[in-house]
Amino acid sequence: MSFRPSADDPSGSGPVIELYALGRTDLRVDGDVAARVLSQPKRLGLLAYLLLLRPRGIHLRESLFPIFWPESSEPNARLSLNQSLAFLRRELGSDAIVSHGRTAVEVPRSLVHCDVLMLEEAVEEDRLEEGLRLYRGEILPGLHVSRSRQFERWLDGERDRLRALALGAADRLVDRLAAAGRLDEAVRWCAWAGDSDPLNGDLIRRLLDLLGRTGDERRLRAAFRGYIEALDSALGVAPPPVVEDAFRAAVARAREVRRPASLAPEPAVSKAREEIPVVVLGGDTTGAGKTGRVVEPGAWSGRRGRVLRRVAAALATASVLVAAYLARAGSGAAEVSLDARRALLAPLAVIGEGPDRGWLARAAVDWAARELARTGVVQVVAPGLVGLPTVSRDPDARAAAPSERAFQAGAGLVVSGALSERDGRDQLDAVVVETSTGRILSRVGPVPLDLAAPATGLASFSDRVAAAVAVAADPTLGEWVSTVREPPDFLAYRRFSDGLDALAGGRSLDAADDFMAAANRDPAFVTAKIWAVRAFVDAHRHRQADSIARSILHLRPDLTGWDRAMLDYYTGYLWGTWEEAYQAARELVRITPDVDWRHLLAGAALATGRPDE
Repeated sequence: MSFRPSADDPSGSGPVIELYALGRTDLRVDGDVAARVLSQPKRLGLLAYLLLLRPRGIHLRESLFPIFWPESSEPNARLSLNQSLAFLRRELGSDAIVSHGRTAVEVPRSLVHCDVLMLEEAVEEDRLEEGLRLYRGEILPGLHVSRSRQFERWLDGERDRLRALALGAADRLVDRLAAAGRLDEAVRWCAWAGDSDPLNGDLIRRLLDLLGRTGDERRLRAAFRGYIEALDSALGVAPPPVVEDAFRAAVARAREVRRPASLAPEPAVSKAREEIPVVVLGGDTTGAGKTGRVVEPGAWSGRRGRVLRRVAAALATASVLVAAYLARAGSGAAEVSLDARRALLAPLAVIGEGPDRGWLARAAVDWAARELARTGVVQVVAPGLVGLPTVSRDPDARAAAPSERAFQAGAGLVVSGALSERDGRDQLDAVVVETSTGRILSRVGPVPLDLAAPATGLASFSDRVAAAVAVAADPTLGEWVSTVREPPDFLAYRRFSDGLDALAGGRSLDAADDFMAAANRDPAFVTAKIWAVRAFVDAHRHRQADSIARSILHLRPDLTGWDRAMLDYYTGYLWGTWEEAYQAARELVRITPDVDWRHLLAGAALATGRPDE
């Protein structure tokens, strides 16, 4: 594609500047590559920022200093900006950069022809197919401006925005074509959207449905096979059951479309799932000499799709250590009121070196805690949601904190475990212990964990822990099927975990950035937005906190108890409804006996005239 000014374009007498930013990074002046600009990322980024920053138009020079020269003094940043603007004028033409006095600058949109602007214009004017042909990938791929974190954040946001714009346009176009009976065209654009977002389950389900309506079973099976391969290559996971169901339904429909009306119906596509492995909670699966229970996890074991390749090694010893410690604490147990249907999921011990171990240990507990909380089988106390994993080889150090918290919280069950390395392989192990006696009720693992692709191991571990706790709380449960809910997008969870680390380190704004990046990557990951509210409150950015809180209030009835209480506390804090904040803080302390939450409870108690608390 080549841009050329129209006959009535006043810029026609000057150089033609073309910026190709979607799917490639290319800049041309009168058809020639502007190699000198392309070789200088910061100055290319400055050009793109001035052209595409919304609201479009004139920008104050001073606003550019912290974006591109955050570590420079104002005089030095001003000098660097002037040098960069002079360079762009030399390379692109004197009219490409327009100064408005000494305080503002502009890149006139009429002088630079850019595919991003054309995409936006086409979608706005409902020329959907024309616009989609312009979207060839993310904006400015490969561009990185060193030491310019705010620019990188803006660029990430633009990538997400334009991708969402294109996918939304494709969605509208597919709707329009399908309603008009133009199924082949609808399939083409739905497949295009799938290529842009190959792991999107909703898109593949829609594509399968359309292919089923066309009767093209061969392409249908090829599309499903491509989706399976994409998931396996990117994440090492199998398709979720809802996509498998969509595939079966589409195959049945394709056969119905192809079959002449005079023929009898073909046999229905089997809905049988592949065999789901047995989870052994102590003992073996044969029944011979078995010392523990065998639990058939059924639907929940395959619900997240048997994720990832290798997530390895171990902690069998932690179970014995916890049991021994709790046995020593047995004399005090009789004096404490413990609820047998209340479980504390302690942070996993981390044994071994490696940058990813801390957040993976946190993720394992978090997934299991949220899984249990959604089911309502037990009440969950999960300090792992906010606490950093323990890094210790001392058994007493690992066991003491969980047992003490269990008694404080009235939890009749304790889950304690570790992420460790054994024989060069990483693994997750856990035990479910009766708080009052220290008796081990069941063991989970070892579950292999591949640190490079951990989703499968984490999902398997959390499912098994949830099954073990559910059966320990209610032995009459033969097969417990949890509510269907996919875990957060894996990369989104990693940004969320980075945010927790930043918050623990007192970097509230960095934490807020990480939480919002996680929420933007996975819009269903509401927990990340709730933590963003907290981070913005800690940073005294109350307007941003209030805006985010209001945007998710409608989801409150569907939140877990933990998330709902946290949202209630911060909305109460922001709106000055301290009684609500106080009640929410009490619930948070009840759910997890953490010093941080007790501090918030104390503040809310003072605000509501309860100084004794």
